[in-house]
Amino acid sequence: MMMFPMNLTQTKIYLLKLKSRFKMETSEYKSKLLQRIQDNKKSPSIESKRLLEIAKDENKLNLLINILNDADQSIDKKQDALNVLNAISIFSPKLPTTKPAFVNALRGLMANENRNLRLTAFSCLAIMKDEIAQERLKELIVSSEDESAKLVPTHQAIAMLGYDEKALDYDALKEIAKNPPNNQSLIEALRHLPFDADTFNLLQTIMEDDTKPIEARSMLPEILNNLDTEAFLNSTNRIIKNNGLGDDLVPYLAKGVVSIETNYLSDKVEETKSQLIKLVNTAPKDFKEKMNRILFPKK
Repeated sequence: MMMFPMNLTQTKIYLLKLKSRFKMETSEYKSKLLQRIQDNKKSPSIESKRLLEIAKDENKLNLLINILNDADQSIDKKQDALNVLNAISIFSPKLPTTKPAFVNALRGLMANENRNLRLTAFSCLAIMKDEIAQERLKELIVSSEDESAKLVPTHQAIAMLGYDEKALDYDALKEIAKNPPNNQSLIEALRHLPFDADTFNLLQTIMEDDTKPIEARSMLPEILNNLDTEAFLNSTNRIIKNNGLGDDLVPYLAKGVVSIETNYLSDKVEETKSQLIKLVNTAPKDFKEKMNRILFPKK
């Protein structure tokens, strides 16, 4: 018989990490890049030495910014200049003095025809929490324009706004979660929505909808299990009854059930565990292995 040990510490850590999945925080990025530079001090690479020299030279910084503003420069040269400026922006002692010019240059690239250049510029501005870029991104996530025609696709616009929680429009994210333009946008909206009583019904509906991608649905059991434990258990039992092993969500539901913290519904929790155990005991070997990988990822 498969056992489901409760590990509250792991559950809490999981919830804290959930929103930042697939997104590196700016402070972490800075730390890793600075560490890489420090590691190279004893035997720096040619590229590291070049970046350090540029970072300390205001004239060289201005030359790179001028490349971004020069309509006659090729896309490749603009991209190279932008990559360098982006890399050194977090440690350059001289870039703050040229920041207004850098920000203006980035804003000028927000409508550039080249997708990579445009997205890099938006990303840089989003990390800086630039209000002009944020307003444009907010407009894009609610726009009915076709995704392929948008300056920044909806899912990427949400992720960029996520660098500054205050810039997120939660009403807009709820609408995207209800009627997403694509699966990527649904997943990104779920990553940034608040997990509270106001969003519970919406999240529960998405979790129960087996037409939604498993990448989205699998995020939800360990969020909903303690927001409204009884409603979560009812959902779990409905999914098990209707879909059985045909639903890829079952292992994640199991993880959500064993992570429930409340005691007042202990009988119902044990009943649901029992149903899950019966289901797993009759499952094929590959399903049991999948269940174990999800429940015990470190083993």
